[in-house]
Amino acid sequence: MKAEEVIAARKALGLTPDALAATLGLTPNVIVAWEKGTLGVPKSFAEQLRYEAAAAEIKTAIAGKGFEECAWDKAWQNEPLPGDLQAQSEHIERRARHADTCPVCLARGRYVAEKFRKMPPRPMPTSTRILGAVAARIDNLPRWAQPGVWMALGFGAYSVFRIIIFLPRLARQPQYWWVPLAGLGMSVTIGGAIGLIYGGFRELRNKR
Repeated sequence: MKAEEVIAARKALGLTPDALAATLGLTPNVIVAWEKGTLGVPKSFAEQLRYEAAAAEIKTAIAGKGFEECAWDKAWQNEPLPGDLQAQSEHIERRARHADTCPVCLARGRYVAEKFRKMPPRPMPTSTRILGAVAARIDNLPRWAQPGVWMALGFGAYSVFRIIIFLPRLARQPQYWWVPLAGLGMSVTIGGAIGLIYGGFRELRNKR
C-alpha cells in the first residue's frame, strides 16, 4: 500500500492521523511514517484501510442519493459470526436470500454496481477466508447437493479431531494407522450420504 493510498483512505474515513492511529490501536508516529512512505503498511492493515475507505465512500454516496437503510441488513451485520462451519454457511446464505428479495437492498446493490468498482475483500482471519472460498465453491453446486458436501466436511472434521486425540497411541503402534484412515473415509461417506438424502428430500418438499 503506497503512502498516497494511506492518505486517501484516512481522508475518506474523515479521520486525522491521531484518530486513525487510535482506531487501529497504533501510535500516531506509525501513521505519519506510513503517509511519508518511510514505513511499509502491513498487509492486514492495508486490507482493513482499503475496505473501510471503500465502504465509507459508498455509504456517503448512498446517503447523498437518499436511499433508505435496510434495518434487516444492519441487524445482520451486527450479529456475531457463528463458530461452526455449517452455522457460518447458513448465516451467509441467509443474507444472500434476503438481498435477492429485499427491494431496498436490490436498489442499493444496483446503484453500487453501476457507480463503483468492485469492493476490496473484507479483512478477515485466514481461517474464515478459507471457509468463504469453500462456501463459494459449494454454492456453485446444485442446491440438492450442497448439504451432502457440508455434512461430509462436518463428519470428516470430527473424525480428524478424534485422530489427533489418538496420535500418541498411533505413534507407538504405526501398524494400525489404516484403522483411523479407513474410519475417516467411512465417516465422510456417511456424512455425505446423509446430506444428499436431506438435500433431495428438501428439494422434493420445496417443489411440492
